[in-house]
Amino acid sequence: YAAIDLYTNDSHPYTVNFELWDQASTNFATRCTYDQLTHVGKQTLLFQINRSKRNSKEGRDWSELEPKDKIDLNKLKYVKVFVEAGKEGPAQFWIDNVRLMQEDAAKPKMHIGLPAAAVAYKFGSAGTVVPGFTTITPKTKLAGASSAGFESAETLADTSTGWPDLIAGTFVSAPHNKPLTFKAKVPNGDYRLWLCAGQILDASHPDPQFLLKINDKQIYADKPSFKEFDSEKYLYRFMWTQYSQRPHALWLDYINRMYPVIDEKVTVTDGTLSITAQDYFLSAAILVPIAQSEDFDRMAAKLQSTRMAAFESTVFIPEHKRPPLPATDTGYALWVPNHDAEVLPRSVPSTADLAKTKLTTTAARGQNVIMRLAVLPTQELGQTRLELADLKSADGAVIPQSNIVGHLANFAIAGQSVREIALLPTLTSNGEKDLTQSYWLWLTVPADAKAGQYSATFTYRPTTGKPTAIPVQLLVYPFALSTNLPVAYGMYYSGRQLPTPPQEMYWETIKSQFNWMHKIGMTASNLMAEATVQGVNDNTGAVTLKFQPGAAKIAKEAGLAQNPQQMMMTQQLGIPRAIGRRLLPAAANSSRVDASPGSELKAHNFHACYDSALKQYKAYLDSLDIPYAIEVVDEPREIPNPWNRNLADTITYADWMKDLGFTNRFITPMSDKSGDKDYTVFPEHADILSLHAWAGSRGIMNKAADLKKTLWFYNSGMSRFTWGFYPYARNATGRWEWHWAAPAHGEKAGYPGDDWYNPFTEADGFAVNAPIADYPGGFLYKSVFLTAADGITDYAYLYTLQQAIEKNKNTPAKAQAIQKAKTALKEILATLPEFPEGEAATRANSQLDQWRSQIADLLIQLQ
Repeated sequence: YAAIDLYTNDSHPYTVNFELWDQASTNFATRCTYDQLTHVGKQTLLFQINRSKRNSKEGRDWSELEPKDKIDLNKLKYVKVFVEAGKEGPAQFWIDNVRLMQEDAAKPKMHIGLPAAAVAYKFGSAGTVVPGFTTITPKTKLAGASSAGFESAETLADTSTGWPDLIAGTFVSAPHNKPLTFKAKVPNGDYRLWLCAGQILDASHPDPQFLLKINDKQIYADKPSFKEFDSEKYLYRFMWTQYSQRPHALWLDYINRMYPVIDEKVTVTDGTLSITAQDYFLSAAILVPIAQSEDFDRMAAKLQSTRMAAFESTVFIPEHKRPPLPATDTGYALWVPNHDAEVLPRSVPSTADLAKTKLTTTAARGQNVIMRLAVLPTQELGQTRLELADLKSADGAVIPQSNIVGHLANFAIAGQSVREIALLPTLTSNGEKDLTQSYWLWLTVPADAKAGQYSATFTYRPTTGKPTAIPVQLLVYPFALSTNLPVAYGMYYSGRQLPTPPQEMYWETIKSQFNWMHKIGMTASNLMAEATVQGVNDNTGAVTLKFQPGAAKIAKEAGLAQNPQQMMMTQQLGIPRAIGRRLLPAAANSSRVDASPGSELKAHNFHACYDSALKQYKAYLDSLDIPYAIEVVDEPREIPNPWNRNLADTITYADWMKDLGFTNRFITPMSDKSGDKDYTVFPEHADILSLHAWAGSRGIMNKAADLKKTLWFYNSGMSRFTWGFYPYARNATGRWEWHWAAPAHGEKAGYPGDDWYNPFTEADGFAVNAPIADYPGGFLYKSVFLTAADGITDYAYLYTLQQAIEKNKNTPAKAQAIQKAKTALKEILATLPEFPEGEAATRANSQLDQWRSQIADLLIQLQ
């Protein structure tokens, strides 16, 4: 590690960059840049430099790199530390003690007073030392004079980093479904064993065979089925863990379960302590004679407090001082947030917010209606519940409360802030003092609902404190919105992963997800019609492909891809990459194609092989009888990753595809330039331009309009504005976002599991996995989906008005109403910013409800 001690009085987080240049480094792509955020007060910034790779090798594992891709630490040219101050003003830091540190020095020290007769073993890296413990590495074998080690150490591994502490955070594990056995020679007798060992919840291997044995005693054994593993017992064990700000909440709610401790009485009769584990990791073991049980208890308590302190020294949770709230006799403040307001656990209502305690909304028949409520307890409320009720009109019409899906927004620590994990399907919460709770209500108005005013009274009911009645008013308009929108709206997606369901339930799971996407207004998704290269003949140019059925049939059944504009997404670059790997020999443990993206184009007879494969792929896609768009290259760049290509290679593929008859080719350039290359030429080589909605793409956007090419937006945020009024105003007919659920399989901080809903793993996404057996489609979702749904509803209002104008253009009695609608539409669109950023976008976002109401009045006049 490189380490820097830093102090600042500034509570604003700044990015400190630590950069390594070796003799081969000439620019950003060829150097290695690390970054860390500062926080107020004293801190040590740690940069793990023993695996420094060049910036251009983003996304590649260390094992996939060639020697030239790695920074040569023996030939460093520069070591740079720099920080950029923001608009907030000057930044001031005090830095000291810039140094190199080995692993054990970089982690908080552990000092445990072990009982005199204790025997203690710490499993894992030889580079970490804890006084009193014998380190057992993956290579330590019980043989000869050795008093402790593994029966077989050939396949064991240490993937730990010393986090959350040096006792639990260094460990040894065996390959999936393979056992390991540790043995130690100890005197016969009765002992108490303190053992830190946890199950490895590896979502990429949903068939674990858990086993933990101490001598002949079986502590735990289970071979869960897929549904059992894909359940709250294992992968989703933290699903209902609600965010808390109480002292030591992270340790008590998460770390204790991630790194569990077992206290077991053990009798040794043959001079050997034996621990057998399968699909477990072993962190530490301490054996204490039973006669010293009081010493054992003191040691266990000391271990707990010392480990907790070590962990908490690595976590910074900023203090937030709340402004004083008006005194209430209920014990809480309750308000209805604005549609564009972000409500976090530390949010405080303004005076204006506190005046908004009535849920008032409008809707067309069949519309999704999103309502919100926030509560800030000023005392401990115990368990609380938001109680719903039927909505009723004066003449007896009823919209049942069963049409409302209620959610509680749950959060988790994320560095120096918190992030939303998911909307939990409950209206019950822990009424923790000073912790703001956020409720989301999704009402589906029946397609045959009678027009008129509906009302109800919801109730917020705490265990401690007075209940509050919440008036609800809903005005149902006398019209329905167009539902078959001429747009491709969806999420990047490639199927349910981590874990992937068995084949017999896989496509039913995806169909359930598609049904839900359609319900919130989305019109398309990934086609998932993969083509696998089976054989390549570089002499004849013939390529053999195998096709995966994909999602075409279930997508149409779920209501997606209902018109030519609702194009399902698919990709082509995987095919030429696979062809290139067969035409070019592998080198240095990495495919030449991936090590040098674009090299496949120079392979013997590649063009003929490509044409052979893509002709077959096009014929297959056309046979599916579904509208589709095919991605030429994802985010082209001049220093490409394996899954990108540069400008020239992207154009080559795009032009070859045109020659083969593809008519819906799309490219996703990130901006008008990459390096010194002008990317505004892309509209000349693609049918669809899918762009970031920002000023950096202005040139491509304007060129696409001039050439009358189809415009899509992608990765432009999940705000209501960017899914509704903005794309309509820019004549964009596609809207995509990364990603439905993109769990990154890998260890974060050293923990070997993939638990979802765990702030210390990388399993996350807008749609987060949930038990397939209990939730259709096997997922929960974040509030951004409901925000996007509200935006799609805005688009539907605009499109429905456009259709009404067209329908009535030859109706003299509607001429005045049509002119009024055209003028209003023109005025609204003229106020929208060129890009959804800055103050203009903020102003537009604040007017969305007003504009929707204005459009509704116009639609009523055009009935």
